[in-house]
Amino acid sequence: INMAEFEEVNGEAYSKMPRLHASESASKSDWIHITLVADFDSEAGFALLKALADFHEANPNVEAVLIHNDKAGAEQSNASEDLLETYIKSGRKLTSEALSGLLGKEANYGPTPANSTLFWKVAEPIYDAVGLKPGQNGLLVNGRYVGPIPEDYTFSQDDMETFVTYETTKRIEPLNKACLLYTSDAADDGES
Repeated sequence: INMAEFEEVNGEAYSKMPRLHASESASKSDWIHITLVADFDSEAGFALLKALADFHEANPNVEAVLIHNDKAGAEQSNASEDLLETYIKSGRKLTSEALSGLLGKEANYGPTPANSTLFWKVAEPIYDAVGLKPGQNGLLVNGRYVGPIPEDYTFSQDDMETFVTYETTKRIEPLNKACLLYTSDAADDGES
């Protein structure tokens, strides 16, 4: 996915979604951007959210955007409502600690509040952009999309690590090296 184009088309909705920021101490050349679109109230979507939270905690260079994609007509919520409430109460500055805390809570399903439904509905153009139907799960890592992830597949932190490592090795590192080489060559040309 062309992320510049994606951001241009979906930027307003995308900027409103809960986000875990990369650590300011992490080198920008090592940053990884992950967007998780999942039904956080389903078992598979919750497992994805937990895998991403664990991965983010172990990798401070990761920025993650979290987008709930509920099933059509869903009337009960749990993790999605907890996530939204935590995000709003934190002044829209979600932390790994806050996310881990809510993921450790006992499941407590209740009616989905109207404001929660309206908040997540803003992201519908994003689901459409990546080709997900209501209730489906997918991941976007630095523009590489994987999805829909089968409902019966439990995505783990190891899967997240494998996906990000592959993406880093095959696309990010070669691009960083090319940019450094170009910058170095441009600097050499300027000195002559």
